[in-house]
Amino acid sequence: MIKFWDTLKEIGQTSGATLAVSLAVSVGLVRALAIVQALAWTGSAASVKVSPRTLAIFGAAAVGQLALVAGVGAVRHQSAIGGIIALIVFVLALAGLWLIVSLQLPHADARWTDMVPGSLFYAIGIVFVQIFNILILSQLIQSKSSTYGALGIAGALLLGLFLAGRVMVGAAVLNATLYGRRARSSRASA
Repeated sequence: MIKFWDTLKEIGQTSGATLAVSLAVSVGLVRALAIVQALAWTGSAASVKVSPRTLAIFGAAAVGQLALVAGVGAVRHQSAIGGIIALIVFVLALAGLWLIVSLQLPHADARWTDMVPGSLFYAIGIVFVQIFNILILSQLIQSKSSTYGALGIAGALLLGLFLAGRVMVGAAVLNATLYGRRARSSRASA
């Protein structure tokens, strides 16, 4: 009986530590995203602050993205047509999640419709990153793990995270650039 409680205590400590590390990483990631968005939209990140609401929305979107990936995987294994339909729904839902996150980050005075191109770019880009992870990165991890051990796996995983980060930056820059062009053309025609 004592062994059961000791095991339960260890699980609780491990879960607590995992939660604390995940929260710290999420705060850093949301802060970095806010800085990138501010730089893309205003050219300055001097007064960027991340609210708890933004962090909560980002966390919910991350959990939603994981749920979407699991759902698409389950449907894809059932039927090919269902997999294609699920992929389209996945892209649209992922774009919606990124749109919600983007609206919480600095974006000048842009409306939500001005954020749609970047959200679609994010969703399609993440699909390509996932395809890269499945087709290339998994092979890279298998070949490098025997040669380089844990360092080979870590390097391969960091490559996948780097690509996902580039997609996030690209979405912010795309939105800011298109918004700036529209604003300049409307001022020129007025």
